[in-house]
Formats: sequence, C-alpha cells, structure tokens
Amino acid sequence: MIDLNRLLLQGDTSLNIPIQNGDVVFVPFAQSAYIIGSVTKPGNVLLQDNMTLTRAISLCQGQQINLSSNYVTVLRVDKSGRREVIPVDISEVLKGQEADVLLKPNDIVYVHESKWRRFFYDFRNFMPGSFGMGANVQ
Repeated sequence: MIDLNRLLLQGDTSLNIPIQNGDVVFVPFAQSAYIIGSVTKPGNVLLQDNMTLTRAISLCQGQQINLSSNYVTVLRVDKSGRREVIPVDISEVLKGQEADVLLKPNDIVYVHESKWRRFFYDFRNFMPGSFGMGANVQ
C-alpha cells in the first residue's frame, strides 16, 4: 500500500518504489457522495480527508441563497442494505451547536428548499415590479 498523499504532497521518497515487469498496480475507485437539492451546482463530490457535510456543500458552491433552508437530510445505506436518514440543521452546525456530519461513500445529501423563499422567489419572477427589493425602496 502506498499513501499517495505522503508520497506526492509530503515528498516521502521512501514510498516511491520501482515497478517491475509483471507487477500489478491496483488503484481503487474514488469514493463519492452526491449533493442534490438547493445548492448552486449539484453533483458528486469526491470523498477525501474526512469530508464533512459543510465542506461538501461548499464544494458545490454553497447553498442557493434565494431558495435554500437550513435543513439538510443525509441518506445513507449501510452494508446490510438498511437505509439511514440523518437530519441536520446547517445553521446549528455553523454555530458549533451541532456536530458536522462525516460523509461516507454513496451518501446522498439533500439540501431542502425553504417553502417561503420559493413562494417569494416565484412570486417575484411571475409578477415583476410587484414589489421592490434593495436599498432604493421607499
């Protein structure tokens, strides 16, 4: 086993072993978690170095400011096939009141939309000019 972080990032040349004819090099598949819902760029995130929920959301360019709520659900299936649902209040995590969740391979992270933010967002888009937003509103 070769720790590529130690070899490449820390420069530990003792791990740089020569490869000979007939050697088999196995590189495991990258493990991912999937971030969906009210984030700027939903998609998969490579799990590396104890990836946490907040870090994964930030790699998807954060929550959608206009639509997201503070509620996130992590869906996880264990080795026996049992489904686990982990509710998380992101605002509590950011305040340090709740522990950040360490993600596992194949976790699905769903960032919920705020129903009220969705209502006002849609209302503003369907009825432009019906109410102002910004500093110049009098």
